[in-house]
Amino acid sequence: MKKNSLFLRVFYLNLLFFILNIFLFFTFPSFDIFFSGLFFIDGQFLDHHYLIIKTIRSVLKEILIFIPLMALILLAIISINKAQNIRRNNKKSLRRLKIFLIGLIFGPIIGCGIIANLYFKDTWGRARPVQVEEFGGSKKFSPAMYKSDQCEKNCSWIGGETSAAFSLFAGIIMMKRAHIFIFMNLILGSLVIFCRLAMGGHFLSDNLFAINFMIFLALIYKIIALKCVKRNLVSKS
Repeated sequence: MKKNSLFLRVFYLNLLFFILNIFLFFTFPSFDIFFSGLFFIDGQFLDHHYLIIKTIRSVLKEILIFIPLMALILLAIISINKAQNIRRNNKKSLRRLKIFLIGLIFGPIIGCGIIANLYFKDTWGRARPVQVEEFGGSKKFSPAMYKSDQCEKNCSWIGGETSAAFSLFAGIIMMKRAHIFIFMNLILGSLVIFCRLAMGGHFLSDNLFAINFMIFLALIYKIIALKCVKRNLVSKS
């Protein structure tokens, strides 16, 4: 039961978070407009007043590319060094490390690449805040979770960079002492969300639902990974 405690806590908290998000944005769809308005001053979003926001966003994008890339390199090094019997020192720790690294690759590819970008952002048609009439654009505002025709490609729903940040949770949840990594992931994700809101790139709901979907993806990855490990151990016994 102890091994599953973090998994269950994360699952139930995320499920509650998901239900609350649905209630909030279905009941008060204009809350998205209100919240984005907090970042809209004198006819422009904050990034036009504080150029450092764009710099921070660029740095964060590089970090989000660097992390899975480094995970891939480390995974390759571990596989190459397999012949030197590294695993004999601590098989269990190395196996956990590999699952962690695979998660840091799996999460961004499936979560950000396929779920967020290929599916939602290219098919949902929701215009970004900077594109809607309320903020000086020409497009109509679309409520969260409703398909629209106000955007053709790379649309607002759901947040792509937020998905990239929180898709790393797929690897983090596999760590033995995950709490510090979860905290770091929250800081990274919060900075990404702030930049996207401040640039008029996404509504609040785009970001919050992206977090929900990526955490559910991470939990699915953990189930699959643990089943694969168990099957591998049984086949070797």
